[in-house]
Amino acid sequence: MRSRLLALSVLTACSVAFGACGDDGSSVSAGTATAPPATTQAAPEVAADTISCPDVPVPGHLAENVKAAGLDCPATVPIANAAEGRGRAPYRLGGFACEPSAAADGKTNYTCTKAAAKLTFLYG
Repeated sequence: MRSRLLALSVLTACSVAFGACGDDGSSVSAGTATAPPATTQAAPEVAADTISCPDVPVPGHLAENVKAAGLDCPATVPIANAAEGRGRAPYRLGGFACEPSAAADGKTNYTCTKAAAKLTFLYG
């Protein structure tokens, strides 16, 4: 009952806020609420098991801000190391497909996926 009253008061407040009370001479009568069309947008997928891992030293570079879902931190090291010398080219390692994108200061963001597992890091 309480949630029904709350929903009714929210609907009434929305009707007033959107001018659906009939004061503008429209055919909508007072007390009849018409809500604007609902818009739906998919929420970005965030894996519940995402962990932060230590930076990975790569000869002459560093893979930093390492985030992993579906794999442990030691498993991220060879995948991040494989970014060396790629010049922002996509690569594959151990079933992971790694896609680069430009980042600030000439660095590269990598997103590596394999089924439900995901690894992201900033390389430079």
